[in-house]
Amino acid sequence: MRNWPSASSVFHLKPWQYNAAFAGLLKSFERILPLRTASDLISGEARERIHKLTFGVTARNLRLIETAAEDAARAGKEQVRLPVGFPPEAQERLSS
Repeated sequence: MRNWPSASSVFHLKPWQYNAAFAGLLKSFERILPLRTASDLISGEARERIHKLTFGVTARNLRLIETAAEDAARAGKEQVRLPVGFPPEAQERLSS
């Protein structure tokens, strides 16, 4: 059995600011996406939309990009494209 950290040892990450570091985070996520075509998540429009949808929260960024990549693969697109975001029926996954 794994030793999980106790509640007292867990720390919270601050939300990412909309800056070059956030662009670097998105670039890192893009490198590990299992899609055949680059998604250009760091373009100004995509980066701004992702930040607005996630408020810079790391877990939300990951969920958003992961879900968008899954949707793209299922649709045969092999690329996350604008509009980046969840369809209304998937909004619950972002907020949980």
